[in-house]
Amino acid sequence: MAITRKDTRLLVGAAGAVIAAGLVILVMLLALTSRGGGSDGQLYDQPVPFGDAKALRRDIEAEGPINYAGSTGDSGFWVTLEDGQLVAVLVRQPGRGDCHVRWAESKGGFVDCDDERLEVAELARYRTEVPDRGTNKGKLVVDLTEVVPAPRAPGGPN
Repeated sequence: MAITRKDTRLLVGAAGAVIAAGLVILVMLLALTSRGGGSDGQLYDQPVPFGDAKALRRDIEAEGPINYAGSTGDSGFWVTLEDGQLVAVLVRQPGRGDCHVRWAESKGGFVDCDDERLEVAELARYRTEVPDRGTNKGKLVVDLTEVVPAPRAPGGPN
């Protein structure tokens, strides 16, 4: 069976439609994934709610800290308790290279790459709050735009 000029036009038209559809999907994906990016590359330019504060506190008390993976190429943060308050401590601590802080239930706390135990007060964190009014009332709100230094240097006095 010979291919006619009409068949060739049909194949070229079909291929063009598939390519056009692919480009439309690509543009949509780029638009969706680039939303909210500031000029400094930050994905979030305002504090983000991460769930009901009472439920988070209850879950942490029962099961330990909760890890939130980073959505901007960073390594995320742990939500834990410090003096009864919810805090969001960084997984990748400033000045520690590729060393990631992890939760070690067997040690009853966070540990570094050398398996040395770290107190929550020794960890840099994001600013957090639990508003008592407004649209985020009762939610843990984390400001991902600024890293707050650890209240106490690792290995320092209590």
